[in-house]
Amino acid sequence: MDRFLAGRFAPPLVLLALSGSIFFLNLGSAQLWDRDEPRNAGCAAEMLAAGDWVTPIFNDQLRHQKPALLYWLIMSAYGLFGINEFAARFWSAALGMGTVLLTWSMGVRLFGRATGFWSGVILATMLMFGVASRAATPDAPLIFFMTAGLCAFVWLGFQPVENSAEEESRFLGFPQATLQVIAINALLGLAVLAKGPIGWVLPMSIMGLYLLLINHRPLVAAESDSPGRLRRGLQWLWNVFGPGNFWRALVELRWVTGLLVVLAIALPWYLWVGLRTEGEFLRRFFFEEHLGRATTSFENHSGGWWFYPLMLLVGTFPWSVFAVPVVLDTDRWMSVRRRDGSLFLLCWAGVQLGLFSLVQTKLPSYITPCYPAVALLLGASLTRFAAGRHADLELWFRRGVRPLPAIGLLVAVALIVVAKKYVAGHWELGLIAIPLVAVAWLAWGQWATLRREVLGGVAVASALFCGLMFGWGTVVVDSTRSMEPLFSRIRATAPQTRIASYKCLESSWVFYGGRPFLELQSEPTGVESFSKPKGWMAPPRLAPSEYLLWVGADHARAFKRAAGAVAGGVSGPCRVRLFPPRRAAGSARSEDRFAGGRGWDGIAAAAQVTAPAERTRSAEFDGVRATESQPTSQGRGIWQSGFGLRLGKVVIRNLLREASSRP
Repeated sequence: MDRFLAGRFAPPLVLLALSGSIFFLNLGSAQLWDRDEPRNAGCAAEMLAAGDWVTPIFNDQLRHQKPALLYWLIMSAYGLFGINEFAARFWSAALGMGTVLLTWSMGVRLFGRATGFWSGVILATMLMFGVASRAATPDAPLIFFMTAGLCAFVWLGFQPVENSAEEESRFLGFPQATLQVIAINALLGLAVLAKGPIGWVLPMSIMGLYLLLINHRPLVAAESDSPGRLRRGLQWLWNVFGPGNFWRALVELRWVTGLLVVLAIALPWYLWVGLRTEGEFLRRFFFEEHLGRATTSFENHSGGWWFYPLMLLVGTFPWSVFAVPVVLDTDRWMSVRRRDGSLFLLCWAGVQLGLFSLVQTKLPSYITPCYPAVALLLGASLTRFAAGRHADLELWFRRGVRPLPAIGLLVAVALIVVAKKYVAGHWELGLIAIPLVAVAWLAWGQWATLRREVLGGVAVASALFCGLMFGWGTVVVDSTRSMEPLFSRIRATAPQTRIASYKCLESSWVFYGGRPFLELQSEPTGVESFSKPKGWMAPPRLAPSEYLLWVGADHARAFKRAAGAVAGGVSGPCRVRLFPPRRAAGSARSEDRFAGGRGWDGIAAAAQVTAPAERTRSAEFDGVRATESQPTSQGRGIWQSGFGLRLGKVVIRNLLREASSRP
């Protein structure tokens, strides 16, 4: 093993093979998962079709949630592989592999070759990092470029571990050469293009906090021996965060130069898209997406102070079984003397967890950029365990591994139960957790002589678990989704037909249907209006002579009655056809529940309304607004009340009015 770790090319090649097999295995076999993947992939497809590399458009509407870097990457993959699931996810997997190599590189610099290798293995086999590296979302580009910027900081600011006698790298100071500052901030500028200002603010906060802690004036012996913990604590806070130390950290960071570099890279696109959209993108991106998510809980994504610590344990599984011994070992390690590398990694993880705990909208993916730091802390601690250091903590490491087989059995049972209820009874999904059970012999083995085997066994079990989960489990789950009949119906409609939906639209319908959907939403007043497209938006693709309206299962009866009433009062030829739901042969009701009621079986009817032919020329429109009111006082929903019938009449009447109002 030592000879392998000493090799120059063997460790990174093994890490590439390991991460590539996990991230690329059956990468394009499963359809895109609602809702973010089809939105991002569809936005790239629409931009590519329009030849527009500036304005993000999805479903003929401005997509203001994310910057353009992800779309550019997906568009380049479309040019190589065609428009498909593999191309949409290709760059996420490739950048995930790159992040594993960057983590290995930082581990080698900070702790040595053994820690670097094991940290790369740990990161590649973390559950949530695997999700980020296999999804067509901005998480993988953000993690990669943030990690790349921090990796450049490590390589330029830390002394290398030259031999095995040196336990940890020493910090030399923030790089001051102009080219070095430009290199670090250029990488962070690409992170800003991946997900916004957080791509620069977060790494600068990490490096700034580290400089505050590493450069502050320590308490002298007389001060530390003086009575009063409160006084000593306040003195420490003043030394660290006082104006003098804070100003020195800002000067050392050279943040003005860094900001100019970031602006030079990211600002041109932000200005361009702002001008193209008359400021609409910038307003919605910065105020709604960033300020709004920070101050309010979007889409009920909330949680307490415990949310991100819990998500960190789930996201780093199966390695999170070592959480307690690693915390104890790291505390023991840093209490002996100054540990520059470990302190930097703690700042990295601490800033990420602390900052997003203050944000009101909480999602597990928000903290994935700190996973490389967590993997390095785990790798350093487990490498010390394998070398026999801190023998008094060995009992805690045993307690960390011993429950793993039991956890594997619980996961297997849970997967079987979930599969029986939601995935058409595919109980074989429980086999995914079998590798975790297979390490049982290590938990009860000869710990004194098999420490490395314990580490290797957990690594193999984690790799097999993630490989089965992503490469096989996702394909099995995808096979139960009965969406193709819906996509076929959409693709089979006449080119002049405008597709509309009410209370049942998913982004995957737009991507796989290859057609824009007119999404109907409601207003409490029931007053409908058609909005004109902005000048910078793509013009309506069709001048339809008929409208195909997809209605959710809970609303079909009201729309059927409304359609009949409206059709009876329209002069000239008009027909209303209802398409009853159809179930794929052999499909089970559990498939509907897994799809959340949004699959093909969740759609009860579609009303095809054809207006008089002579009145349908140039019928251009962009959107209709319509809303579901609160249940009545008798506890009945609106579709069991008279309001549902009136609202259905309003929606269909306006569809016909728009078609017939143009000369």
